[in-house]
Amino acid sequence: MAYSERILCEDNLIKMCHTEALSLDFYKVVAFIFEFVFYKCDFLYTFVFYIRLLYISKYIFYLPLYYMNYLLKTFGCQMNYADSEKINMILLQAGLRKVLECNEADILLLNSCSVRQKGEDRVYGYIREARALAKEQNKTLIVGLTGCMVRKTGLHQKFYESERKRKATKNIEHMRDENSLFNSDDKVFGITDAIDFTLRIEDIHYLTKILSIIIGEEIGNDSKWNDYLQVKQSQDNPGSANIIIQTGCDNFCSYCIVPYTRGREISRPQDEILKEVEECVRNGTKEITLLGQNVNSYGKETKKKLWNSEEFKWNTSLDISSEKTPFRELLEGINSIEGLDRIRFTSSNPHDMTRDILSAHFELPKMCHYLHFALQSGSDEVLQNMNRKHTFEDFRLQVEYLRSRDPLFGISTDIIVGFPGETEEQFQETVQAFKICDFDFAFIARYSPRKGTRAAEMIKGNKEQEISEREGNLSGKSRTAMSRTKDNTMNEETEIGTQSSSFAEISMEEKARRWDILNTLLYKSVQKRNKLMLGRTEEILVIGQEKEGQLVGRTRNFKEVYIDHDDKIKIGDLVTVKITEIDRWILKGQTV
Repeated sequence: MAYSERILCEDNLIKMCHTEALSLDFYKVVAFIFEFVFYKCDFLYTFVFYIRLLYISKYIFYLPLYYMNYLLKTFGCQMNYADSEKINMILLQAGLRKVLECNEADILLLNSCSVRQKGEDRVYGYIREARALAKEQNKTLIVGLTGCMVRKTGLHQKFYESERKRKATKNIEHMRDENSLFNSDDKVFGITDAIDFTLRIEDIHYLTKILSIIIGEEIGNDSKWNDYLQVKQSQDNPGSANIIIQTGCDNFCSYCIVPYTRGREISRPQDEILKEVEECVRNGTKEITLLGQNVNSYGKETKKKLWNSEEFKWNTSLDISSEKTPFRELLEGINSIEGLDRIRFTSSNPHDMTRDILSAHFELPKMCHYLHFALQSGSDEVLQNMNRKHTFEDFRLQVEYLRSRDPLFGISTDIIVGFPGETEEQFQETVQAFKICDFDFAFIARYSPRKGTRAAEMIKGNKEQEISEREGNLSGKSRTAMSRTKDNTMNEETEIGTQSSSFAEISMEEKARRWDILNTLLYKSVQKRNKLMLGRTEEILVIGQEKEGQLVGRTRNFKEVYIDHDDKIKIGDLVTVKITEIDRWILKGQTV
């Protein structure tokens, strides 16, 4: 046995026994003295190694669990990646080992995105490939699904039918909800038998319980996991941290399934967020990104006189310069934390963007000069069909204000082409919007029908209607915003109206043509904006390393800058560089 192999094996065994940390720490000190004395003698070293193995074997009851590896595959937005950081924290604390390749995994957990059908297809495709690989390897693979594709938490029915698994649950603590777990009727179980369990991200405290049932052993249960928003995230980048401040969405855009999968908006208490930021900064974090489905409306329930609940936006008729929105107050609190260098946030909506949030970018020195907020279309008629609550003029004025304060202010957006009923004339309005706004980047998507959304019913010939868990009918005139009533029993929003208009579905070829046009305009816009950066000296936060060895960092206005590798520079460092070159979508620079 090679020396390196011994050390790796021993380290893994030590990790298995992490619950006996105090006794093992003392033991390791003694053992390493033996290693130092006998490492040159293969016989003596091997003897010592197996004595150590014998000592550790008294904890053998941990081995079935702690030999288990998990792979967490994340799809979709930055919010999903932040949720995956929470999942990582729970599984690592439970003693499982994170791996990066599917062939090494005993547990595969997929954090899904359902904004578009293509996203769901990718998830199912990945599961099929993983199952085929496990079959080739002749091993059992546990597959779990979380994220926006999941509406209910639960186990596949096969575990209910297994007597051994049922008996195992009796030995697992805190399983008062086992019946609801076993009787899940999430739609994915009707689509495929390849998934063993589903997990709503808000039910994250069920994760170890579910795995305990499947594995047949208790793997930990921590009361602090019972609140999804309080679960801390496991940071991969030491210099940057994502902090979830709000989850859920009350906007019900007609193309979007998120309100049904994420639920209604919930905001975390401000003091709780500030404590988490302070802890991150103590651990070396320099940049914080605040996350939520709609961060602008953070804390709306705390200042009801400022919030217009009928129009779902802040009441701009009030003097909000004297009474600030809760999100502005949160930004000010984070800005006052010593040791923090940068603050970002996403996602936000134009309809409830306020001047005190826009001006915060210039009045709070730690705020980055970058904003991502979704336009979706340059046509007001299409925006109405989407049930968006802003006009293009609303969006344009906000961009104009930001760029008037700083011409280099970075702005990115989301756009959908080929939405039901989008005419060529309406598409040309989006083309003009691109020319007016000069985006630094845009995420351009071809419309994909989502079953259960109002937009999917706008397509002529599409008569399928999914029964909503909120007992509401998806209806209403195509150009009339949804009205809402409160369901006191379910305590959730119900949509009301009648769908009278329908449109022929726009062909994939036409969607591709429109996508190409906007992508060409975007490339020109990015080149134009990047030229403004040439010759400038900027501070970048190093976020990663490319395969070629180059380091990648971001400026305060969110421009990616590549620099040559330097052993003195680490991921998470702030580095001053001079921008020297434009390379397609990115910039290149040299350290100063």
